[in-house]
Amino acid sequence: MKCFSRGRTKGRRGNALERDEFRRFIEEVPNSGLSPDIARLLLTAAWTGCRKGELLALRWQDYVDGELRIERSVWHRHEKPTKTDDPRRVVVVEPLKEALAEQRRWLVAEQRPALVTGLMFPADPRHARAGSTRRGDDTLSWYRSMTVLDRPLQKVVEVSGVTPISLHSLRRTWENLLPSAGVDQLVRRSMAGWRSEGAQRIYATVNRSEREAAADALVDLVAGCGTQCGTRR
Repeated sequence: MKCFSRGRTKGRRGNALERDEFRRFIEEVPNSGLSPDIARLLLTAAWTGCRKGELLALRWQDYVDGELRIERSVWHRHEKPTKTDDPRRVVVVEPLKEALAEQRRWLVAEQRPALVTGLMFPADPRHARAGSTRRGDDTLSWYRSMTVLDRPLQKVVEVSGVTPISLHSLRRTWENLLPSAGVDQLVRRSMAGWRSEGAQRIYATVNRSEREAAADALVDLVAGCGTQCGTRR
């Protein structure tokens, strides 16, 4: 039976940030001149590993008992199931908790018309009206554009001086940092919404410290002393 070949992961999509780069990236998001709601949207992407459509479909009703319930996505202004159709939960870490609380306060203080939709990150009214005009449709769509974070992301990349990445690279970064934090593989798969180890491995990369440890182990093996020898590089 002929097997389908897997294409290479190309360009910035395949990049991931190292731990120190991720720290710099997070620290620079509030200092990069982004509008506050866009900065909070970018932080949500970084701390949850959400796919783009899942991120834009988040509603306040999904924030329950300190967790985000990732149950839907959005494509061309229409809601749909997640990519794998597997709802999952992601714990809201403290830095993200603060950002989401500020986002809620901002929406209420601004009395945004989109408050009634329950969306966490609804489109700006001006952009929603412009989109309606372009489509020749009187119905306003409060979903943000799928490209809303493209320029803001690149701006933070430039300011922080980290490896050039795409938004999807933050999902890859999230997966790569979790094992370094000692998180079990099954837990990681559940939080990220991968159905198989194979799908998860697509996102896994090896960082410098792991490469160095592997090189040391190889030298020790060749020297015939296993793990008893010190570093020989």
